[in-house]
Amino acid sequence: GKMGRAIRRYNTENFWDISKGRYLKSETKNYVPKIMALAIIGKNLTNFGFEDIDFHETLDFDEISVGASTDLYQVSQKLNIDFEEMQRLNPELMRWFTPPNVEEYVLRVPVGSKVAWDNCCSNQKFIASEFKEYHIRSKRASLADVARKFKIKPEVLEWLNADAGKKVYTHKDSVKLPFHVGHNGKENMYSDLYEKPRKEVVRRRQLRSQINTALRKGKKVTNPSEFYTVRKGDTLWEVARRNGISLDNLIVSNIEIIRNRMIRAGDKLIIR
Repeated sequence: GKMGRAIRRYNTENFWDISKGRYLKSETKNYVPKIMALAIIGKNLTNFGFEDIDFHETLDFDEISVGASTDLYQVSQKLNIDFEEMQRLNPELMRWFTPPNVEEYVLRVPVGSKVAWDNCCSNQKFIASEFKEYHIRSKRASLADVARKFKIKPEVLEWLNADAGKKVYTHKDSVKLPFHVGHNGKENMYSDLYEKPRKEVVRRRQLRSQINTALRKGKKVTNPSEFYTVRKGDTLWEVARRNGISLDNLIVSNIEIIRNRMIRAGDKLIIR
């Protein structure tokens, strides 16, 4: 998302041009050069002093072909191997099932497992179906409401519940969640599903909360005689502390400015 916004901001897909600007953090700017440096070093180990390296043994495995949305738990059970071993051999798979948008997926399995697969299961399908379900408790709810409750992306629920064809769910209706039955939704396997608000959104929410508190508790300066001009990098908390005024009083006395946006350099704030 950050790179997408950077591309739109600078109107270019050239990484080097984008990295000249101030929008990306240094970690992101250095990411591509680090990858390129590793590639150069990796192909010229002796030139860079990397000699007598004890490399790990090549990973051995068999390969089997499975269909879309194949349940890896069921495959592991049929082949009598641990699910964790299936994850180790297929680290690109972030879920407990294969991607739903491919007709065929090549799955890596321990050496010797292909024979067992061909003998028992090559003509069978193990479609993922053990999805956790949430039962609607309110009178009416939409998928967006459920997505908000579990803080996951709405489109995930839309894909998973497309067969229901419902826009509105009522009391005791069930909605499929992208978690396996018995799983905790906060496991690493599902970390990318969660909506994480951008920093600007978080700051606005915090500001709204501060304003609501100030309107309840703060005392407005009615005849101001002392002002403070905001400097670059100032925050409301720092201005209040530096000038010996409570944060609530500062906010409510300058509500005309603060209600609509964060303070900016050059703003003139009422202090006393």
